[in-house]
Amino acid sequence: MKKIIAGAFIALLPLATWAQEKKTKLVVGVVVDQMRHEYLKRFEEHFSEDGFKRLQREGFSVENMHYNYMPTTTGPGHASIYTGTSPAYHGIVYNEWYDRNNNKVEYCVEDSTVRLIGNGNEKKYKRSPVNLLTTTITDELEMCTGFESKVIGIAIKDRSAVLSAGHNPDGAYWYDGDSKEFVSSSYYMEDLPKWLKKFNNKKLPDSYAKKQWTPLLSLDKYVNSRQDDAWYEDGYDGHKFPHHVEEEHGKRNFISDTPFGNDLIFDLAKESIEAEQLGRNEVTDFLAINFSSTDMIGHAFGPYSMEVEDAYIRLDQNIADLLKYLDEKIGEGEYLVFLTADHGGSEVPAYLQEKKMPGGYFDKENCVKQINDFLNQQYTVEEQWIDYIDFFQINLNNALLKKLNLRKEEVNQQVVELLEKRKEIARAFTADRINLTDYSAGGYKGMLSRSYFPKRSGDVFYCLQSGWLYRSSRKGTSHGSPYVYDTHVPSIWFGNGVKQGKSWDKKEITDIAPTISALLGIKFPSGTTGSPIKELLHD
Repeated sequence: MKKIIAGAFIALLPLATWAQEKKTKLVVGVVVDQMRHEYLKRFEEHFSEDGFKRLQREGFSVENMHYNYMPTTTGPGHASIYTGTSPAYHGIVYNEWYDRNNNKVEYCVEDSTVRLIGNGNEKKYKRSPVNLLTTTITDELEMCTGFESKVIGIAIKDRSAVLSAGHNPDGAYWYDGDSKEFVSSSYYMEDLPKWLKKFNNKKLPDSYAKKQWTPLLSLDKYVNSRQDDAWYEDGYDGHKFPHHVEEEHGKRNFISDTPFGNDLIFDLAKESIEAEQLGRNEVTDFLAINFSSTDMIGHAFGPYSMEVEDAYIRLDQNIADLLKYLDEKIGEGEYLVFLTADHGGSEVPAYLQEKKMPGGYFDKENCVKQINDFLNQQYTVEEQWIDYIDFFQINLNNALLKKLNLRKEEVNQQVVELLEKRKEIARAFTADRINLTDYSAGGYKGMLSRSYFPKRSGDVFYCLQSGWLYRSSRKGTSHGSPYVYDTHVPSIWFGNGVKQGKSWDKKEITDIAPTISALLGIKFPSGTTGSPIKELLHD
């Protein structure tokens, strides 16, 4: 075992001393996809005593944890949780971004140099953490122990597994909906481990797909949700309980769009702990878990749907079962669990409009046409001025600007002024202005500055008004904004080294990784900009 040299950790000596008094056998990182903090209170009456309530009762809850940048999406969320810094440092600016050099959209964990390992779609899954530019807490644990620690990342989504497991884990596995199996990448291995092949051969997705998704409670108990089967739900045929997974989705297995996807991840978590003997060695091991079915359900039905409420009642059972399993296999007080979310979720704008609250839909095509018409008139040409647009940034046609011998900064500013005249736009900024904004700044500019990475970011940035969505469909919802419904997430700590209690002091998502470092007595990830959450640490 590689021993920690005390002199390298002078600043953390008291914390390292605590960590060495009682070794943490296993760290389990639980990231729930699209979980707003308020769900802990809104659905509390239906939770058992052994799931979310136990985590909060026996552990420490950070009640005011927020993302400090936008866009609040899955790729940047997982990267920020595990690196202790924001996209401006770790480089995962969005789930995908526009690659200027190759004139194409690049996925955040895309890597053309690797190949799929498993029975999934070989063209689809070329994945690795090559785009992640700083170390993760899982990397630091590996280096601290001379790579004797075992690190495993599991998820439905590939980006969730890859970005949490880090650069040199023992495995990162994600679900392929076509083959209905978990797969990996040649970046990590040449063949799936025998235990995972055996797990895949159980065909659990087929078993789950044959189930009906029926509410756990009678519908009159879902008093914290709106009526079932609202027209603006974008879920399954009929949108109404019960949901028949196979019948409503046809041949392709969509269990990931139901709570059964979370059940499948829980099954795999137990299998990986058992097969890899996690928490049974002389060093600390790490299992990174992502429950992402809540995200698919949230997108389809919205945060005030009965489906979302039922999904979290079921997830509470998963958490209770996970804690019970860890107690039995690892030992009470000998493991550490932290639970958070990669982002929150927006209200369905149609629902807001129905209730006479601010909200609406951003018309991308209309916006692009307006910009093109304005600039064509301004410069007496007929051209396409935009290479790429997403819900918070625009990449202008740089080749066109060069051909017309135009100053990029001048055109960017014209686009900004045009955008700010639109009712759905709260603020707009040029890339130059964001680049010059101090990293510690507040407001929209500060949120954007902490995600600005020149090689992967656009030319113009904009923030929609609260309640507005960049979405062509009037059904379902999304996330990504700088508003509290997307930034305010749970942060619950439980187990070895954690005080009991709660805090309402505002914390940032970048504080999670250095807190784990403090609890384990190891070095912070290389790009860390957050700080340990002192309130939950023992003196």
